[in-house]
Amino acid sequence: MDRKIWKTEYFEYSVTPWLCSDCPSSNLSVKEKPIVNSNDYYTTHLVCPQCHKEYATTGNVGYFTYGVKVSKQYEGQKYKRFYPNFFNPCLRLFQLNKSIPSEIIADIDQSFSAYWSDTSSSANAIRRSLETLLDKLEVPKANSLHQRIELYQHENKEIADCLLAIKWIGNSGSHGTPLTKDDLLDAYGILEHCLNNLYPSPDKEDIHKLVEQINRRRGTRSGETLT
Repeated sequence: MDRKIWKTEYFEYSVTPWLCSDCPSSNLSVKEKPIVNSNDYYTTHLVCPQCHKEYATTGNVGYFTYGVKVSKQYEGQKYKRFYPNFFNPCLRLFQLNKSIPSEIIADIDQSFSAYWSDTSSSANAIRRSLETLLDKLEVPKANSLHQRIELYQHENKEIADCLLAIKWIGNSGSHGTPLTKDDLLDAYGILEHCLNNLYPSPDKEDIHKLVEQINRRRGTRSGETLT
C-alpha cells in the first residue's frame, strides 16, 4: 500500500492519483467532464485504462488560483479541484486476494467506502473485520474482542499483537475520538500484513510448491532427478 497515493485528497485533470482495485499499477482516468451542480457538488466516472473497469464518484468542488483557494465568485482566472467522498464500487487501498474469505472482504470494503468521508465509521468497519477474521480462525467467542485476541496469542503471537494494535485504532473510532487519514492508513498497513500472512495469494502458494518440487528433485521438474 502506497500511503502517499491514498493521502491525496483531490484530482484536477484527466488522470487521478488513485489506482484501480483490479489493476494496482494503473491510475484511474476521468472518463467524462465532472458535472457540477449549484451547490458545488460534482459527479463523474473514473475508468481504468487497462481493464476498463468504471467507478462512479461524487464529492465537493473547490476553486483555486495558483494553489490558493478562492471563492466561486472570484473573477480572476481559477481552476477546480474535485474532492471525492464516495466511490462505487469502492477503491481498495490495498489488494485483497481471492484466498481471503468473502465475509472479511465485505467488512474491509465497508471501511474503504467510508475512508473518504467518515473516518470513525471507517475505523468501526475495520474493527468489525477483526471479529470476522477471528471467527474464520475459529477463535472462541469471549466477553470482548480484546479477550479473543488474547486467546489467539497462544496460537500466533505476532499476528495477535498486530490485531491488538488495529483494535486500539478501531476503539478510537467507536468512542468518537477524532481520527486522521494517517490513523486509518496505519490500521490498513497492519491489516494488510496480517492478511498476507494468514491468507497468502494463490500465486505465492504456487511459487512455494514449485520451489519445494525443484528442491526435492534437485533439478528441473521436467528433467532427471540429480544427486
